[in-house]
Amino acid sequence: MDMDVLRDLRGPSAAAGGVFWQTERQLMVFDADAAAQANTDNYVDLTLPDRLRDLLLRRPSTPVSWKRVRSAWMAQLRTLTGEEGLAALDARMDSLLRARTGASLNMPWLAHEVSFRSLLPIVLDGLSSADSAKISEDAIAKLARLLGEAVEDPPWWRSWRPVSIQVSAGLVVRRELRRRARDTGAARADL
Repeated sequence: MDMDVLRDLRGPSAAAGGVFWQTERQLMVFDADAAAQANTDNYVDLTLPDRLRDLLLRRPSTPVSWKRVRSAWMAQLRTLTGEEGLAALDARMDSLLRARTGASLNMPWLAHEVSFRSLLPIVLDGLSSADSAKISEDAIAKLARLLGEAVEDPPWWRSWRPVSIQVSAGLVVRRELRRRARDTGAARADL
């Protein structure tokens, strides 16, 4: 980091006890206790959002705590990040990088693509290449929007393409989860 930036942040940080607004939308937190408390406040009692069907029917969904989801994921991640799982992840990343050798590339986008596509089987394994492409297209469209690189950024209700991409990806996930719920033999070692 540029030393001038650090020097410029030291004064306001010291004057405000490590927590201050850098801009109207950017809160700077340099105090470890304040950062831990902010994290606790942000994640206390978080639940999954209501299902779309319940929203349309104007009723609440059964609350599901993120702590419960996280606990299940952590147990599964211990299995997935064993020696065999990490070797498979490394092979997927290597394959994607080798496929792009020799091309002129945008490194941040390449890092995102390689990371996302390599990690997808850890989150949802066993998808066809067409279904994986739908999930990837959704993730890339969302990243482009977050980074301000999307071709267009109208309100969601006026932009059919991003919504159609998101719905398509959601249908892939829903179809796979329903298939697994019907067929207990279809379970996979993923999140």
